[in-house]
Order: sequence, then C-alpha cells, then structure tokens
Amino acid sequence: MSNVIRCTAQKLVLCRPAAPAALHFQSYVTRAHPSPLPTAPIQDALQRLLSEMDERHLHRSQRWENNKEKRVNQRSTYLTARGRPTHPSEEEVRKEAAEKEYRRMDESVEVALQLNLDPRKPGQALRGSLSLPHGNGKKFGVALFTDNMELAKEALANGAVVAGGASLIEDIKNGNVSLTSFQRTVASPEMMPQLSSIARLLGPRGLMPNPKLNTIQPQDQLLETLDQQQSGISNYRTDKEGIVRIGIGRGSFGA
Repeated sequence: MSNVIRCTAQKLVLCRPAAPAALHFQSYVTRAHPSPLPTAPIQDALQRLLSEMDERHLHRSQRWENNKEKRVNQRSTYLTARGRPTHPSEEEVRKEAAEKEYRRMDESVEVALQLNLDPRKPGQALRGSLSLPHGNGKKFGVALFTDNMELAKEALANGAVVAGGASLIEDIKNGNVSLTSFQRTVASPEMMPQLSSIARLLGPRGLMPNPKLNTIQPQDQLLETLDQQQSGISNYRTDKEGIVRIGIGRGSFGA
C-alpha cells in the first residue's frame, strides 16, 4: 500500500503544471487601431511656421559657424583628392568661407490635410492638380510627347527639357535620354498608345501622363499646359494613411 501511495505521489509531482511564463505585450498600429496624429488648424499652423522662420534660420546659422572649420577642411580634402582642374583650390575655398555669410534658405511650405479618408474605398483615393496664383515656388523640367515636330520645336523654345514623338520614346527606352533630366511629362492623346512601351520606366517614377493631373491635353493646349507644369503647378494625392499632401509655396511668400 505504501508503495502505491509513493508512486501516486511521484506521478502527481511529475504532472504538476510548470510556472506560468512571463507575458510580454507589444503595442501595434493597424487601420483598425491607428496611432493618433497631431493636428492643428491650417491658419494657426501657417502662422506658427512663418513666425518661427527667423528662429530656425538663426539656429542653422549658429550650427554653420560652429562647424565651419570642420566643413571647410572636409571640402578642401575632398577637392584635393578628387577635384578636377576647374574646381576651386583650397585657398579659394577658405577665402569664400571667410568672406561669405551663411546663405538663408527659402523654406518650402507643404500642407498635410487630415481628411479621414480611406484610400481603399472607392471614391476616396483623391488625386489631381491645383494651380496656385503665385505657383508653389518650384521649377520643374518637363518632357513633352507629340508627333507634331513643329510643336516639339516650339516646346523646346519655350523651355521643355525634351520634346518629340516616337524618336524620343526610343531614346528613353535605349537610355539615351536620362529619366532624371525631367520631373514631369505632358502628352497629346494620340501619343498614349506609343507611351505604353515605356510605361514600366515612367510609371514607378510618377512620370506617366495622367488625365487626373491634366497632363494629357490636345495639341492646341500642350504649350499652355507646359508653361503650367514648368511654373510649379501643385500635384496632390492621398497617401496610404489617408492624408493629402500638397506644396503651397515658399516661406518668402509671406502670410
């Protein structure tokens, strides 16, 4: 009997549950549990941004003065090791740093609008363009696609980086025209089927002409659209968080 009790006790000891493991909780963010984003009224945010411009400039200027000698030495060392004959010499670099003051930056102003949109739902993925009275303070290189060679020559005279039809498409496809040489594109409707051959090159960079951005226009309106795109017409779209971002100008524009 004692042997039975001893065996039963050993089994109970062996079957005793182990101590519970420590639990670790990790917070996460999903669309169902979004993290709160700080927001402010547009007018208050703009007034604060403009009122603190001088303070930010002073802070950057002080950082430049504190690190001027280090940066001048770095530039001199780089130009001595890798510079070309046309680049400034070490004496010229030090003279320029001693004579010139820190250049004030003209800050870009961008508005982020929290509209409580869900881009996954139809009708809530906003995308378009907006022409501002004074532009947004930026200049863009524009490529114009048209099969009208006279219009292409006129576009080049008006400031287009490149302009043309099938030959321009082939140059882009072969790498003879760099995709970094322009930031926006304009095309006539009849050119869109031909642009499909380079859509894989233009699309990921956001360079494909799009009717929502008013970059597909009839030939008689291409030059006007070219001027608008060059002068900095603002494009906007909803990001994955449902926020619409759009550049509205420069700090030098004032209130």
